[in-house]
Amino acid sequence: MPRKKTPDPLGQGRLLDAWIPPGNAGEALGCFATTFTFHASFFESECLGRMLQLECDPDTSGAAYLIEREEKMARLKCACVMVDQSHARGQRSLRWDLIPFRTNTGILHAKLTILLWQFHARVIVASANLTENGHRQNLEVFTVWDFHKEGTVPSKIFRGAVDYANRLLAHCRARNPGSSPALDRSTVFLSSALQRVASWISDETENSRFRSALVPISPTDKSLFDQIHGLWPDSSSAESLSILSPFFDTGPNNTPAKTAWTILRQRGRAQLRFSVIAETIQASGKLLVHAPASLSKALPTGGRIAEVVFERIKPLENRALHAKALWLENADHFLHLIGSSNFTSAGLGIGTTRNWELNVALWSRLENKELYRAHVASWPELEDEDINTNEVEWEPDSSLEDEADPLAPVLPDWCGSAIFFVGPDQKPALEVHFVGNPPSEWCILEDAESRQILDSREWKELAEPPSVELVWPDSRPPMELLVRQPGQSSEARWPVEVRSFADLPPPQGLRDLNLDQLLQILTSALPLHRCLQKIWRQNSDEAVQSVPAVVLDPLRRFSRDAHLLERTRRFSLALGGVRQRFESPIPSEEYLQWRLRGPIGVTKVAAAILNEAESDGERAFLLGELALELSQIQPKGDEGYLSSNRIREAIAEVVGDFKLQAGPLLDATDKNLRRYVQAALRKAQS
Repeated sequence: MPRKKTPDPLGQGRLLDAWIPPGNAGEALGCFATTFTFHASFFESECLGRMLQLECDPDTSGAAYLIEREEKMARLKCACVMVDQSHARGQRSLRWDLIPFRTNTGILHAKLTILLWQFHARVIVASANLTENGHRQNLEVFTVWDFHKEGTVPSKIFRGAVDYANRLLAHCRARNPGSSPALDRSTVFLSSALQRVASWISDETENSRFRSALVPISPTDKSLFDQIHGLWPDSSSAESLSILSPFFDTGPNNTPAKTAWTILRQRGRAQLRFSVIAETIQASGKLLVHAPASLSKALPTGGRIAEVVFERIKPLENRALHAKALWLENADHFLHLIGSSNFTSAGLGIGTTRNWELNVALWSRLENKELYRAHVASWPELEDEDINTNEVEWEPDSSLEDEADPLAPVLPDWCGSAIFFVGPDQKPALEVHFVGNPPSEWCILEDAESRQILDSREWKELAEPPSVELVWPDSRPPMELLVRQPGQSSEARWPVEVRSFADLPPPQGLRDLNLDQLLQILTSALPLHRCLQKIWRQNSDEAVQSVPAVVLDPLRRFSRDAHLLERTRRFSLALGGVRQRFESPIPSEEYLQWRLRGPIGVTKVAAAILNEAESDGERAFLLGELALELSQIQPKGDEGYLSSNRIREAIAEVVGDFKLQAGPLLDATDKNLRRYVQAALRKAQS
C-alpha cells in the first residue's frame, strides 16, 4: 500500500447516506440489521427516518412526526434490529422489532444491514455499530452493494447476506423455540427480499475486473485466515499483510499475529504491517503506541526473511479509530478485507471463544488502478516514517466498546418471548413465554413503573405453565420488561414484541377523528401528516374566533345543515380516495389491515357514520354505499406484494361486517331507501 496519500473522494463517504434510497428505488418495504452496541433512538430517528424519507423532525414536529412515522412504517413488511444481549435495550416505537442475540460464548459483533425498497435492495457491511458515535464520530469503514434490474452485482452476494442473517435467526430460534412474532416477521421478510432480488439479477452476473465475497465468522465457520487463504489467487503468495484494528489480544503470546504469517509467502521476504495510533509522551519524548508489545515479537520460525513494521496513523482530529481492515498484496494482486473483525482471537475465529462477525473481501489485479486507488483511499492516512519500536511504550486500548461488559446483566436463558396483543374481547394482554427450567426465585416488573406483574410464587401456583397470559391495564404496551433474580446486581431488560402491529394504539393525533375529518383526509392529495396539520390549523383558527353572528335568513341556515344530500356528495368524493388506496399494490398483511381497520381505515369511517349520521336511514345508506364501493375495487397483486385474491378476501370480510351493522338500521327505514340499501349490499357481496 502507498505510505502517504492526498485526500481522495473515492472510497470515502457518510454511512448514514447509505440509508437514503436512490431516486428510482420506490417506497420502502423493510430492513434487517445487526449490531453489537446500540442506540434505539438514533436508529429510529436517523436510520429509519432516512430510509422512509420522513419529512418531519422528531425534535420539533411532535405529533406530526409520530403520525408520519406511523403511516410510513405501516407499509413496511418488517423493520428489525438484532442486538447482542448485553446492549438489547432502549425506549423505542414498537412498530419495529428488537431481538436480543443470546449466546453462551462470544458476542454478536457483526454489523450487517439489509434494506429493501420496491425496485432497489442494498446490503451494507460495516465496522460501525448502530450508534451516534459509529455513524457520525468514529473513523469507520463500510461497503455498500446495490441490487436492481440494471445492476452488475450478482445475486449470490445478496443470498450470502440473507443466509448469514438466517443463521442468526436460527440461532435465536434455537434459544427461544416458542412463539416469536419478531423472528417470524424477519424470516418472512428475508425470504421475500431474496425472491425479489433473484427476479432482478442472476447469480451469473459478475464484474470480471474484481471478485468479492462475504467472510463470516461464527463458532462453526472456518477462521478468517483460512477463508482468506481460499480466496487469494493461486498463482502467487501474498508478500505483505497490513492490519488496521483498534483492539488486539493483550496476552504475552499474540496468537493472531503468529497465525497471520500462514497466509503470507513461506519463502523470501514477507511483512506484517500494523497501522496504529501513537502519541508523543512529553516527559520522555517517546511514542505511546496503542497496541500490545506482543505484536512486535510474533515472528515466524524458519528461514524466511520476516519483518514486523508499525506505521503511525496521522492525527484523526478527535475521532476514535474503530475501523477494522486487512490488506494483502504482492506484485500482481491485492485483497482488501473490511468489516467487524478486530485483530483478536475471538474476532478472527481462531480461539476457543469465537464471535459472530461479518466481513467483506474484495480482490483484484493491481492493474485496476482506479479500483486500487478507491480502496487505498479508505485506509487512514499514515506518517512518512515507520515507528522505531526501540523508542516506544506500549498501551493497548482498554475500552469495552468491542467487548461484552461483564457487569451488564443479560436476559436469563429461561426468558423466551414477551408478546403484547389485543384479544378477541378487544382487551390488551401480555403473554410471557418460558424456556427450560426457571430458577426458584425471580420476578418480572413493568419497566415504566417497576410494577411487579409476575413472580416465581405466582407462576408455581399456576402449575408452572410454559406461558402465562396477563391482562394488561393500559392500551399502551410496555417497550420492555425488567427481570430480577438473586445474584444479579441489577435487572435484565426483556424487549417486548407485538403479535400484530394492528394491536398497537394509534398516535394521539389519529384517535377519535370525526367523520368530517376522515372525509377530509380521504379526499386530500396531501400526505397524512400534512393533511392533519392543516386540520389542526383549521381547528385552532376556529377556536380563537369570536362567537359567530346569528343567521337570520332561514334559507341560508338550511343550506348549511349537514343534510343527507350534502353529506352524500362529500362522502362520494371520499370513497374515490378509499378506492385509489386499495388499487395500489399493498406490501404486507399488516398494511392491508391498517388500511381496512387502522385509524383512518374504512372501519373507522363506518364507525364515524354510525356515531354521527342523523338518522338510521342515513346510516344504512352510507354503509351500503361504502360496502358497494369496496366491492368494486380492482386490487393489484404485483410481484412481492399481497395477492389480489387476498385483498379481495379481506375486503369481503369487512363488507360482511357492514351488512350485519346495516341490518337492524333498515327496520324503521323508508321502504324505497331500504330496498336500495339491500340491493347495494347484495351486489357488494355477489
